[in-house]
Amino acid sequence: MGSNAAALSHAQDMFDNYFVAHWGTNGLKPYIRYTISGGLNYEMENSAYTGWYDPAEDESKYGDLDIKQALYDLQYAMMNDDGPTWGHRNNIINKYHDKVNMGIVYDDKRLALVQQFEGNFIEYFEPPSISGSTLTIGGSILEGKLKSVNICFDELPVPLTPDELLNGPYHSYSLGGRVGYVVSPPPPGQYYSSLSPEAVVADLWETNDRGQFMISADISETLAQGKGVYTIVIYADCGEETVQITNYSISIE
Repeated sequence: MGSNAAALSHAQDMFDNYFVAHWGTNGLKPYIRYTISGGLNYEMENSAYTGWYDPAEDESKYGDLDIKQALYDLQYAMMNDDGPTWGHRNNIINKYHDKVNMGIVYDDKRLALVQQFEGNFIEYFEPPSISGSTLTIGGSILEGKLKSVNICFDELPVPLTPDELLNGPYHSYSLGGRVGYVVSPPPPGQYYSSLSPEAVVADLWETNDRGQFMISADISETLAQGKGVYTIVIYADCGEETVQITNYSISIE
């Protein structure tokens, strides 16, 4: 079990405001909530709700919930009735998800459930930070080998109403659009013949065979997106698979 509080805070938000979605009434996506709550690695989220939805309705129309049965039913549905994408089930059985943070909020009539899965891939001695226009990251990769560092962008979150969350496109989420990626400097005497406009050549890119790394890069052109949430996304090669091992969000306002 993990200890990140974002799962419980989102379950409480859904319960208090009678909705189910991955986004919250504060406009935050799960990975942004995760970072705000102290998360340093990678997360994916399942969310579910059962029982009385509409506070304008007479709650006496709804029978009391058997909480244990309600939890069982929600979990069963995520594992066995989750087509066509099987996203909830895939989160549950993903071999790279080695922690789960649980949020469960309920009363006699309804229940909100959030499962937030984590990977435990990096031990940071310097978590991602942006000072001025310089991105700095340092740590040790516990599984796999560093492959790439991407930077994704979301607009600053804006509040959402429960009705918007229930009826809008907020029942799924993905990382914001990629606006930059960091590459290692070329060896002495060599140069890159062609790079995407999104590419940033690091000023410092040190790695060793113990999985330790230290990266520093001037991302001023990437930050030209302006105010928003910049999520640092690190990928590692794990055998024959490329695995996302961190999504760390930094707000610039």
